Amino acid sequence: MDTRELIAMGERLGLSGEELRQWVQAEQKHLRDERALDREEKAREQKAMSERAEHERVKAEQERVKAEQERVKAEQERARAEVEERNLQLRIRLAELHSARGGGPQTDGDGETTGQAQAATPQGFSARKSLPPFEDARDDLDAYLKRFECVAQSQGWPKSKWAIAISTCLTGEALKVYGRLSPEESLDYDQVKLALLQRFRFTAEGYRERFRHSKPEKDETAKQYAARLKGYFDRWVELSSIDKTFDNLADLLITEQLLSNCHRKLAMFVRERNCKTLSETATAADHFMDAQKQNHLLIFEDNNGEQRGNPETSERNAEQQDSPGPNGVRKEKWRMTNAVLDIRARMDNMPVSKGRVEDKPAIVLRDTGTNTVIVRQSLIPRAAFTGTTCTLQLADGKCVTVPEAKVFIESPFFTGMVLVSCLKSPLYDVIIGNVRGARDFEDLARSPNRLSPETGWPRNCSRPRHRKINAARGQENAGYDHDPGGCQSSQWFPVYPSRVFYSKRRRPSNSL
Repeated sequence: MDTRELIAMGERLGLSGEELRQWVQAEQKHLRDERALDREEKAREQKAMSERAEHERVKAEQERVKAEQERVKAEQERARAEVEERNLQLRIRLAELHSARGGGPQTDGDGETTGQAQAATPQGFSARKSLPPFEDARDDLDAYLKRFECVAQSQGWPKSKWAIAISTCLTGEALKVYGRLSPEESLDYDQVKLALLQRFRFTAEGYRERFRHSKPEKDETAKQYAARLKGYFDRWVELSSIDKTFDNLADLLITEQLLSNCHRKLAMFVRERNCKTLSETATAADHFMDAQKQNHLLIFEDNNGEQRGNPETSERNAEQQDSPGPNGVRKEKWRMTNAVLDIRARMDNMPVSKGRVEDKPAIVLRDTGTNTVIVRQSLIPRAAFTGTTCTLQLADGKCVTVPEAKVFIESPFFTGMVLVSCLKSPLYDVIIGNVRGARDFEDLARSPNRLSPETGWPRNCSRPRHRKINAARGQENAGYDHDPGGCQSSQWFPVYPSRVFYSKRRRPSNSL
């Protein structure tokens, strides 16, 4: 906007003389400042754009240089691997030729020995004619080695030549493992097999776990399952580096039993020292106990005197002591030993009670977030298993397949015969979900029943007799109906007093 336009605008505003001149000067100064700010803003934007472009260019250059370095490094690694593989193949070829010359074979025009074509003779053989190459991404090493040994024995190959024979079948990482062996070890089949098993994590402890915990697979016959177990046991003994004598096998099994019934810290300490005999294992364990100032192999005490045990191997010893209490109600005290968590502490904030599974004492949890009944597998007699399995979906979405059993459960939450899912180490012995006939914790906590001090049941009521629900009516999991003879229905209470359920709340009045 020029000066004439500003003067005309000022006159329209009613300005004249000195006021008009000052107003025009002020407007001109304001316009100049705005133009200066615009120029500075554009300059900053151009500078930022140029800096971003330079930064992107430098970054692209760095990425290009990095990619080039990685490409060169990969080519070098590939070239080195090719050189190692060629050298290894040459060594194998020379060893085969040397072995063939020792047997006096003849060579044809292509340099192949006649003994190499005779796979069944000890002097010359080719394992590739009987076995495909081993690929670690596809083949199971243990099964492949077993297959190789069967082929070698059936063909009559001497064991001194097995290392060379297996080397011709190796590829990839397995071939690299063989290439890293010394010349003496590369000719010893036992050393080659041990190196391969260790590289692919087939250890003595791993085979022991497989031998102890493997289950029959679908469509697997008894002979196949027995052969698989025998293979696991043989590998376990072989990788333990012991002779297959009675005394050594006895030491191995007794050592396993010893460590499985010790605290996990003690077992880990002994396994780290790779003790070979039972005597060495016991000595190492005693040294650990002396150093840690512990006096129980299974239960360790912390500095504050609190006992800690293994959740898997701790025994569930509970002794129930009865003594008369207020209102003639029997008190039930439980002494828990070898427990990771104190059951009484759990009862303070969880709907937990004492119950029985097939006349065995158990800790029962009422869980409204599940629709089944879960029981610790060790509490279930063998005759109670149905031979069927079911699939459970856990809270994290994982699915596990577990066996099923029919057992009789007695608890304040549920009493009766029910089809249960069996887990080896659940948090509680029994977990009762939303099955037909299950009672909620809140209903039991508000129960006003008076209980008999002799039986633990409501007064004027003997222990209830039960009759089984007709399964044909779709009530198999409804448990057992109570026979109300001689007892009012409002007085009936399942098994144990409700006092064990109270969760940080005052006990309701027990007066009639």
